[in-house]
Amino acid sequence: MKKWTLTILIMAVIGILIGPLVSWCTDIEKKWGSQVVLAATDAYAEDTDAPDLPTGGTYHYSDVAAPAGGDGLAVDLKSDGYEGAQITFNYTGSAANSNIVFSVFASFDGTEFDDEPYWSITLDPSASDVQQTFIIKDVAYFRIGVKTAGAGTDTFDYRVLADPFHWEEP
Repeated sequence: MKKWTLTILIMAVIGILIGPLVSWCTDIEKKWGSQVVLAATDAYAEDTDAPDLPTGGTYHYSDVAAPAGGDGLAVDLKSDGYEGAQITFNYTGSAANSNIVFSVFASFDGTEFDDEPYWSITLDPSASDVQQTFIIKDVAYFRIGVKTAGAGTDTFDYRVLADPFHWEEP
């Protein structure tokens, strides 16, 4: 048997053995749960595009001032088998504001949340009608915190949406 014939035969056998594995891996799809509003200020309270608040959700009927935050609805990813959530943070600031700080606090049991954020980002305060999207994963429960970095009375409007997800075979 010639060398190239043996090479083709070996490649064919490998393709037959690995083909089903590759097919199985590529058939997994991301499945989305129901979107929920975790928290919002008065400017977003009447937003007709926003889903209804779940039990325990919080609409703040006045703008958030420093150092408020950390009072958003706790999200339970563990019970429904979710791997993570896409977080959409809409906000409107002004040039007079201090930086806006968006934080995520994790928990193993859904009752005791970390004192320090699991993850945090500081956003431009002068932007208006901004949307930032983040992926939070590999935690059982989390809660969001939104505040200004300043020590005064800076205020801004915001809304936080969560879309939980997991992977499954179609």
